[in-house]
Amino acid sequence: MSSGNPFSGDPERDRRNFALLMETIGELFGPHGLQELMENAVDRAIVVTEAERGILLLDDGNGTVPAVARDKDGTALPLDVRYSQSVVDRVTDSSEAYKTVDAADPTAASLGASVLELKLLSIMATPLIVKGERIGVLYVDSTVHTKEFTHADFDLFRTLGDIIAMAVLFARKSAEAAEKVRIEQQIALAGAVQGRLLPKDPAPPPGYDLAGRGRPCEEMSGDYYDVIPLEDGRVALVVGDVSGHGIGPALYMSSTRALIRGLMGEGRDALAVVGGLNRFLAQDMEDSDFMSLFLGVLDPTSRQLAYASAGHNPVSYTHLTLPTS
Repeated sequence: MSSGNPFSGDPERDRRNFALLMETIGELFGPHGLQELMENAVDRAIVVTEAERGILLLDDGNGTVPAVARDKDGTALPLDVRYSQSVVDRVTDSSEAYKTVDAADPTAASLGASVLELKLLSIMATPLIVKGERIGVLYVDSTVHTKEFTHADFDLFRTLGDIIAMAVLFARKSAEAAEKVRIEQQIALAGAVQGRLLPKDPAPPPGYDLAGRGRPCEEMSGDYYDVIPLEDGRVALVVGDVSGHGIGPALYMSSTRALIRGLMGEGRDALAVVGGLNRFLAQDMEDSDFMSLFLGVLDPTSRQLAYASAGHNPVSYTHLTLPTS
């Protein structure tokens, strides 16, 4: 931070500055979204300094770029509006606030062509930094016909910049926290939906008992089982596991469930269904991902289980006659 002293010893001016800063705190730390807060911050900077224009620039990781630009009438300016990039670069590099005095000064040429071409008399810019975290730069300027910023303006402007930096950081953190809660709620909802896709109390064929339970270690997983009654009285039994945990495996699991149910409804045998499923998954899965699966079709009349196993316990035959006892 590069705070100035907003209090000059002049009681009247100090009361005004204190009131302005308190109003700013009340305005910026209210229930605003980040965009609205930044617009209010620039408007407040213009009012406090009596500048003609204000720009709030944010550090996007690759540089400091305009996020909000406003004029003294509260009108939004295009983000490609011309300003002194040299001043912003100087403030960004030094982490120190900067004020020019007169564009006619011989040193003004070092601040870039925009200072001379736009006939800027005064520019103030201050870094927005909170506890070492660089947020951006607050910038205001005026032309030769209007306002020349004073040292008192500069001190007040730097203090204002510190308040705005904290407000922007607070709004960002609040937005991130709200987004995290939203994502967690969506994941919890998706996990509940996934849980409802698993069969509940499946009706067993005569002479058999069926039971299953799924307990994912996270909100969502690729673990999967199913019981699918077929029209001819047979029952398809499925157990599968997609590698990994989370949303990706859960989506593969949901697709697998739908595809197996569709293929089994076409009257295909277990081997054909697993082959079709394998071709489908191979098109979309990354090379590092995989799914193991057991698919068995139980015929309660003949008491036979025809099955195909892909990555589950290996077997040496494709048909198994179950004991009658």
